[in-house]
Amino acid sequence: CELRDVPAGTTLCRRGRTAEACWILVTGRLDCDLTLDDGNGIIDEDCLLDSEEPISLRTVVAATAAELVRIDRAKFVGAMTAHDDFREHFNFDNDDDVDVPVLGGRPSRPQMEMEILGTTAACLA
Repeated sequence: CELRDVPAGTTLCRRGRTAEACWILVTGRLDCDLTLDDGNGIIDEDCLLDSEEPISLRTVVAATAAELVRIDRAKFVGAMTAHDDFREHFNFDNDDDVDVPVLGGRPSRPQMEMEILGTTAACLA
């Protein structure tokens, strides 16, 4: 994961396009073309769970200068696949014999968000 400062007007994701990263808002404000029920400052988190090519559900633009954590999907899935110690930070109940360990038992959205935030905090420490 990486910490990024972006200027106002920066597009983080576009609805209907491939979601390449999960974004976590640290400071600033974002504008979204579609209001979803989460409103929690975490964008495209589903891309970390889905093995299929994930699609952004909304277009999100920085309304003000913002500081965000960016978790690259390919790196995240690679770490989940290659490192048992990293994968153990998450509570995925996966009994399927698949290459991408995020399949199988899918955590609840609040559980997933807390797992992402906790791991991100550890990553930045």
